[in-house]
Amino acid sequence: MNPELLILDEPTAGQDWHHYTEMLTFIRDLNQKTGISVIFITHDMHLMMEYSDRVVVLNNGVIAYDDQPMKLFADLDLLKKASLVETSLFTLAQRVKVDPEALIASFIDQEKVG
Repeated sequence: MNPELLILDEPTAGQDWHHYTEMLTFIRDLNQKTGISVIFITHDMHLMMEYSDRVVVLNNGVIAYDDQPMKLFADLDLLKKASLVETSLFTLAQRVKVDPEALIASFIDQEKVG
């Protein structure tokens, strides 16, 4: 059917880490090989950081944020208003005064290795 757009609503709900990773790796490959655009709706901030390059946050039906995933965590008021929670990795990076983006990227790379 060759669709131009794939929309997934909470695609990892109820999935364990192995199946979650397998499915999203397949979707990422599909995007890269065919050019199909993928939109996924999620409350999983780790998933969002690992598998997206653009984030749109809706709050009360209004676009409250449209930018890169990591920049979202700098806006604590928006996170609270939109009922989103920063990931534990982001919190850890802030507490130990390490660049959150670098720490999270390193963690994600380690997950991919095994």
